[in-house]
Amino acid sequence: RMYRPAPLVRAYCLEEKLQTPAHIYYKFEGNKILLSGNAYISNVPEAIWNFYIGAYQPLQKWLKDRKGSSLSEKEILHYRKIIFALSETQRLMEQIDLL
Repeated sequence: RMYRPAPLVRAYCLEEKLQTPAHIYYKFEGNKILLSGNAYISNVPEAIWNFYIGAYQPLQKWLKDRKGSSLSEKEILHYRKIIFALSETQRLMEQIDLL
């Protein structure tokens, strides 16, 4: 059986060869962040999607800063780490509020 890269990897390689980066878009729906194509990140609570640090919503800002380019698997992994960090931050803030 031959190895077949994931669709996101194939798209990234095709964009590279054609020298035409995809224009990413995103949308929050339910508990998913829908990305360009069929890609999505699931299990994202709405509270984390709407979480503010100062005047910024980090999850939305991170994606806005990358509009006009495609996301590599490494970037998506990094984005998942941001989601986890924000979840832990919110959890700790709730514990502090109980004190």
